[in-house]
Amino acid sequence: MQGLQVYRQLLRSASHAFKGDDFMLAAAKQEIRSKLEGSRQVTDAAQLEQLINEGKEAAAFLRTAIVQATANDKGHIEMEVKKEHTGSVAEPIAPGMTLPREKRKKKTE
Repeated sequence: MQGLQVYRQLLRSASHAFKGDDFMLAAAKQEIRSKLEGSRQVTDAAQLEQLINEGKEAAAFLRTAIVQATANDKGHIEMEVKKEHTGSVAEPIAPGMTLPREKRKKKTE
């Protein structure tokens, strides 16, 4: 039962971390599901406990270490750092680094 709780916690954390980014959210959900399926046959109590702890750590990482950066209309990078991110260190944005841009919808008249 604990494994199911951690699975749900991971999905909620991924939804929170990648809110508004359908591509990354789908990739995260796929990875979470893949890890779950890969460990479904584990029956050893010590291994199960290790997997549960790893899942909890991963969920905490998603909530506290992932900050989405987006390019604004002027081409500058913006990040919204929230309270849960305090204490984390942001990865520097290197010159020439590209970030995925949202596709702009064409105006229809």
